[in-house]
Amino acid sequence: MKTKIVYCLVSDGQDYYYEQLLISLCSLRRHNPEAEVEVVCDNDTNTTFTGTRHGIFDYDIHVHPVETPSDWKKWERSRYLKTHLRNLIQGDYLFIDTDTVICSSLDFIDGILFEIAAVLDSHVEHPLPSRSQCKHETEFWIWRQAQKTGANIEGLWQYNSGVMLVRDTPQAHELYARWASHYQSQLQFGVKVDQLPLLLSNHEMNNVIASLDPRLNCQVSFAEGRSAVAEAAIIHYFPGQNKTLLSSPWILDPIKETGLITASVQRIISHPAQFFSECSAVATGDAARLLFTPSLLEAYTSCPKVFSFFVRALNAYLSTKKWLYGLYYHPHL
Repeated sequence: MKTKIVYCLVSDGQDYYYEQLLISLCSLRRHNPEAEVEVVCDNDTNTTFTGTRHGIFDYDIHVHPVETPSDWKKWERSRYLKTHLRNLIQGDYLFIDTDTVICSSLDFIDGILFEIAAVLDSHVEHPLPSRSQCKHETEFWIWRQAQKTGANIEGLWQYNSGVMLVRDTPQAHELYARWASHYQSQLQFGVKVDQLPLLLSNHEMNNVIASLDPRLNCQVSFAEGRSAVAEAAIIHYFPGQNKTLLSSPWILDPIKETGLITASVQRIISHPAQFFSECSAVATGDAARLLFTPSLLEAYTSCPKVFSFFVRALNAYLSTKKWLYGLYYHPHL
């Protein structure tokens, strides 16, 4: 595999970004032991790779620290690194967000001929409709951002920036220059996300971003992504939406405490299709201790169909209970 794998990391002990990266690296090395991996981080994050945060080096990676102003917040540093990445890295690369699980070999990306490519956001396979015609949650979200700036995004294509194949070409450098410029100018309107600046930059360059194979960014927070998870090469699970097991502190805290990938996470990495094919809620406290015990995870891995049957039965019971409750207490609604 000749194409470099690149991550961006801005993290301290108060978040889970480092732990997410460790999970992604562990899954990457399972299927891509020879890949060159570069982790671009800010200078403050670079100083934290000691003690239980030194395990990142067990995965044969190169850390690339970048100087950023000390008074910048973490989100400012993260957006800066992501939108300037093309100028920070030499050669072709596949950028991958930290909140991912790699499910297969990525050797085939060497044969992709596009200069810049990404997967359509939320797997919505049409350009953005007018604000009044929006149907998908991702369309509503990007329009809310656009309205802050007064931009008209009807008819534009929206790509997810969580996985991007980027060649070292003048066109790629120009896209990133526009992306960084748009991002900086939109801060004055309170737009802190990188998706809208990327969308506008791509439009200005006559849609230079090509559609990447959806398997390379299977976005499981959405039904379209979950339905294709069995074929996924990279699962993108969006922990901030609290829809997967890997969003749970019960799963992530032991990694933070020990610096090691736990047996529970190893099982998830080993059988990703079984754990991401359905939308899963986050549990905490005693519920999490019951649900995420190694023995229960082992049983789920061994007998997923049996578990699915009981889950469907429980959901049917809860739905019926809710309906009867409404009928009894609100008979005229």
